[in-house]
Amino acid sequence: TLKVELRAGIKHGFESTYSLPTKTSKSTKVNITPGSISGWVILEASFQQDFGNLYGQNAIECPSKPPSKLDLELFQLHISRIFSLVRSIREAFTLYYWLISWDNPTVSIFSLVIFVWSCLRFNLEYIACLPIILLVSVMLLSAAERKKGRLKQHFIQQQKESCIKEILENSVDRSNFRPVGGIEVKVERGRNLRSQELGISGSVGCHVFWHPLRYIENEEDKKNFISQDKLLESRQDMGETNFVFDADPEWNKLTASSELRRMQRLSPNLETLLLEVIRGSKNNKADPENSKSILFPFLQPVCRKENFKKKANFGVEPWKSIQGAIVVQVRFSDVLNKLPGFKDTLGEVVIPLSKVMTNNQISGWFQVTEVNSTHTVLYNKETDAGIPCIYLSLRRLLPDLSQEISEAHREASITLEEEMILTASNKTLFQGKTIGNSLGSLNNTVRGIGGTLHSIQNSIGQVVDLLEVCHNIFTFADPQISSLVLCSLLVICILLALVSTRHIVLLIGLTQYIITLVSKLKSLLSSKQSKISSFEPNQTNENDEETQNSSPISTWITNVFRSIPTDEDLRKVYFWEGQRIGEQACSKIRSEKRITRLTKLWNARWFSSVKLRIECREEYLNDWQWQDGYFAVVLGRRLMIWRSVTDLDTGEIPYKQVYFSGHAGIAGLSPIELRRLSEDQVKRVTNIFGRGENGQLKLMLLLPDKSLKDSLESVIMDTAIKDD
Repeated sequence: TLKVELRAGIKHGFESTYSLPTKTSKSTKVNITPGSISGWVILEASFQQDFGNLYGQNAIECPSKPPSKLDLELFQLHISRIFSLVRSIREAFTLYYWLISWDNPTVSIFSLVIFVWSCLRFNLEYIACLPIILLVSVMLLSAAERKKGRLKQHFIQQQKESCIKEILENSVDRSNFRPVGGIEVKVERGRNLRSQELGISGSVGCHVFWHPLRYIENEEDKKNFISQDKLLESRQDMGETNFVFDADPEWNKLTASSELRRMQRLSPNLETLLLEVIRGSKNNKADPENSKSILFPFLQPVCRKENFKKKANFGVEPWKSIQGAIVVQVRFSDVLNKLPGFKDTLGEVVIPLSKVMTNNQISGWFQVTEVNSTHTVLYNKETDAGIPCIYLSLRRLLPDLSQEISEAHREASITLEEEMILTASNKTLFQGKTIGNSLGSLNNTVRGIGGTLHSIQNSIGQVVDLLEVCHNIFTFADPQISSLVLCSLLVICILLALVSTRHIVLLIGLTQYIITLVSKLKSLLSSKQSKISSFEPNQTNENDEETQNSSPISTWITNVFRSIPTDEDLRKVYFWEGQRIGEQACSKIRSEKRITRLTKLWNARWFSSVKLRIECREEYLNDWQWQDGYFAVVLGRRLMIWRSVTDLDTGEIPYKQVYFSGHAGIAGLSPIELRRLSEDQVKRVTNIFGRGENGQLKLMLLLPDKSLKDSLESVIMDTAIKDD
């Protein structure tokens, strides 16, 4: 009997990109977390290996693996497998060096005694058995490791480390502080924005983003900057205006990008925090829903390594040395530009970010230059009539470092840096997938180049498979075959210990001559018989077939090699178990970050995981049921509930919000609810009501324990009393 998990949102069962993005089920309105267990299937299966078909007299050859499609990720996987084999060889040399390095005197003395004794007492006539003895020793050690479960633990540990590495790559050192500043951007109006091909008017809008490497052309310099500051790896979208059908548009709204909105949700007090720490900019908070400007946060640039002070590992440079440019991309939309050959981008306006930091504020008319340009051209009304241009206003907001830095400012810096690094790495990963898809299309369009790359990829895969199979023969990845090989090596070792090496070499040399002599005699006899049996072709063909099938040794050897799993096969076997253990380790790291952010940055008054009462519409279910996995936070005068802690950590929109203003507070349980709940649940259940997004809202929450329930009710009652 086999119990198999049913997992939701799975695209590839065993790859690094195994899951689809989080989505919401249309029927239950519940988030589907990628890789989460949604059910179980109990299978009754019986597997029996037919050794007669594999290793009998009439053995059938096992089919080889089918060739894979051309894929960049698979290509990179083969390369990583090669590096893993090289790493194993290095570990073997490291172990040998450890034996003779006297790091452990007991081990080094023991190995020295064995070496001296072997050199003095070992007969060189029987030296051929020495490598077999070493190989048998390695196999016996591997068998002991396999019995202790360390082979399985090795692959589980690899998957666990990859999960932890993924979350640590996007983490920053909490001891390093980078002050948070901001740029206020306004895109107000434009002139002469017409189609480049036909010169007609259309719908015009602007897309604003920060391009950190716009002025760096050398690839080596780009790598150096990215190694110093990971958030420079890709551009950061800031926002976009509404589209206006006019050649001289006036934009009345600048909407924040999804990246900026996510940062605002991760740090709800971000704009207030920026306005509190900047010089002379209090009481200037704009309405985020209907605003003509956006406030985008920036972190003070990191010092280059050559500029570090002595005995210092981290430092920041002046704001004016910040890299990149604010780019305003003017987009044009009509019926014609959707056709091939027509462009949907009129051009760009590029403003160096360092110039904004130096001049405090920049505003005016700027010419729209070509895409990917690095020039900033001011608009001259007298000489540049008819040239496309837009009116921009950029203003810097820098912190006053003479004041004491608050814990909220420090935590905001860490949160923003981690979110920007994550955004940049996701965009880079998406570009890599795009390249992989381009390789696949290249295989279909350019058959010559694509076919060559395809054959190279599959050849590398076959070579790596063969090397891993040869390695796994001696590591008991397949205990039956490895045991058979061990027994064969023991027999060979005993034979080599009894027969001198010179006699074995003599026997091998004579065998070559005898085999060639026998084959020569057979060819002479077959040529004479062919003249006699020339009138019996069918009988001759049958005899030839019997001769070809008389020796199945090659088929046995092929089946042995194809039945042994590779390291990639073993990784897939233990993938989900390693993923589960890795997620448990990562959840501790995420929990520590979450608690720190909620307490220091959000100043949350209460937070905990909760169960929410969900109404059921199906007839075969009860009127309502408890659904777990939700996370609730009391921030100021509102209660926010997310579908999961993952939604909270990634900055998703809350599932439910209750505002404690007006008619709000805690309601008692009705008689029907008391009858439906157990005695333990009654102690942990609370009813909360208040103003929701669409009128009055009432929620029933089931808390993990009674103390959390009492603290939540205390916070809500305190809020209601202050409101009165």
